[in-house]
Amino acid sequence: MLIEFRFKNYACFKDEQVLSLVASSDRSHEENIIESAACLNFNLLRSLIVYGANASGKTKLLEALTFVREFVEGSVNRKPNDPTGALPFRLDKQTASEPSDFEITFIHKNIRYQYGFSVDRDRVHQEYLFAAPRGRLVQYFERQFDLDSGKEVFVFGASLKGPNEKIRDLTRPNALFLSAAATFNHPQLSDVYQWFSDQMLAVDIPRAKIDLSSGENLPDAKHHAQLKQLLNFADLGITDFQYKKETGYRQYIGESGSSTFQPINLNRIEFVHSTMDNAPVSFPIDIESAGTEQFFYLSAVLVEALAQGKVTLVDEIDSSLHPLLVRALVELFHRSESNSNDAQIIFNSHDTTLLDNSLFRRDQVWFTEKDSDGAAHLYSLLEYSPRKGESLARGYLQGRYGAIPLLGDPSILFSGESIDAAA
Repeated sequence: MLIEFRFKNYACFKDEQVLSLVASSDRSHEENIIESAACLNFNLLRSLIVYGANASGKTKLLEALTFVREFVEGSVNRKPNDPTGALPFRLDKQTASEPSDFEITFIHKNIRYQYGFSVDRDRVHQEYLFAAPRGRLVQYFERQFDLDSGKEVFVFGASLKGPNEKIRDLTRPNALFLSAAATFNHPQLSDVYQWFSDQMLAVDIPRAKIDLSSGENLPDAKHHAQLKQLLNFADLGITDFQYKKETGYRQYIGESGSSTFQPINLNRIEFVHSTMDNAPVSFPIDIESAGTEQFFYLSAVLVEALAQGKVTLVDEIDSSLHPLLVRALVELFHRSESNSNDAQIIFNSHDTTLLDNSLFRRDQVWFTEKDSDGAAHLYSLLEYSPRKGESLARGYLQGRYGAIPLLGDPSILFSGESIDAAA
């Protein structure tokens, strides 16, 4: 479970930002919280929704979390001179040359961890891990790059057992020690690595399409039944879905540039529709509407996330979907009957019908907004202390909480009048 995410100098975010899933003292919607989380004296939120104008940082927030997961998972596979993929704030000369900082606090297997690293385009400057196996944080390791000497200094805590020095010597400057430790099956750090690789999920609909059509990650009988229920619930005229095996071809490009095609087995997804004479008819998914495709693939990913208790990141969850369908998917995370493994979902949206006191607590609503220097900021609805029962959607669209575009008067568009002057 995710507790808190801190980051600085990444993409459009210049200063340190904090995204917290710690529940406030608000007593509303108690079903939306994970009560008495393991080894904690506070509760956690099951979901967060993020609003903001276009280009305000909503997607970059999710990308920052995704970058952490991907860098932990794959940095050890980089070649010595490969760039790290760090993306500093470039609208300031100073930050453009400084590292990006990340820190994430989470629970895995009833142990609380605090892990962070600092990285620029070329190398890791700092990395550290603290753990609280008995309630109090203790140091596992810390790594620091000294700019003056050009050397790295590692400090290992007494609580971290295993071949630490050997793995230290094999860790390249552009890779994380945690990533290298998992590769060499470090007994304690492999569990930490597993949380990033297995328990954090950035929803990728194109990837889900490939996995399902190639026969990977096909739903088992239980998940099939759950997806069938969701399709029926969505009022799409679909009663079931099935897979039809067929042969496809994959293109391979050789080193000389020549290409070959090799046959592969595919599972074409077909939806079963009811008819007036009760004789079901099947249609391939690619002739269904964009909304039907989006709902099916998104539902398939979320059903898996719920079953495995994952922290799930969804960019533009409302893409091609009716607001009532999105609401129903979010409510799956709020109900303990459908979310018995304490999965969490963090997503952004422009759909203000979701900005509703009947769906979210005030601590579950967040905003992103850019300042006059082009730097994005992240903040919670709690900072505005809205009254209970207040129309959050109306207040947001009226600009009461910020995070909306400042458009000026639309009547001057294409009129020849200067937009700047009108503003």
